[in-house]
Amino acid sequence: MAFNFTGIFAVADLDVLAAAQDAFDSTARAIYAPFEGFGISRVGKAIPVPDCDDEEESLALAESIRQFSERFPAVTFVYLYVECFGGVCDYAGFAIRNGERIHDEPFGGVDGNAGPLRRLVTHLGVRLGDSHYFAPLRRGFFADRHPTPSGDRAMAEPVWRPPPPLESGWSKLWHWLGSLIGH
Repeated sequence: MAFNFTGIFAVADLDVLAAAQDAFDSTARAIYAPFEGFGISRVGKAIPVPDCDDEEESLALAESIRQFSERFPAVTFVYLYVECFGGVCDYAGFAIRNGERIHDEPFGGVDGNAGPLRRLVTHLGVRLGDSHYFAPLRRGFFADRHPTPSGDRAMAEPVWRPPPPLESGWSKLWHWLGSLIGH
């Protein structure tokens, strides 16, 4: 099954999220893991892809992202383009800050190389493991429009927590006696 994604990510507050959602008229949501910020999906293609006739539209969108980034000079925005087929994906995109592209990953064809994804998300403070799993690229991630910090963290990676300590027999007896005398 094919999977395509276009989106913008940033480590920024909800005011920047609201401005970005208005500017790009796309699905947006807060993200709490693997970084704290926001993501916007379905923004369109902002990079030239070989054998496509929409290069002019792509360059126009890239320019609008550049202009938007100038409104928030302290924020790095990461544009990500993903094209997958049969479980093999290609990643492309760029990182931009205050109108300047600080990192480019051109489209190279669907070859399964996750290096571009790994390099792009470092601008969000994310280090991918060997699985190259980036939770915001999960199908349905943007359908949950009201995420919670604990919900995103739970999706990011399972965390083992020790069970609560058991009460000793004396402690149980003491509590039971206390309940009998009203303490």
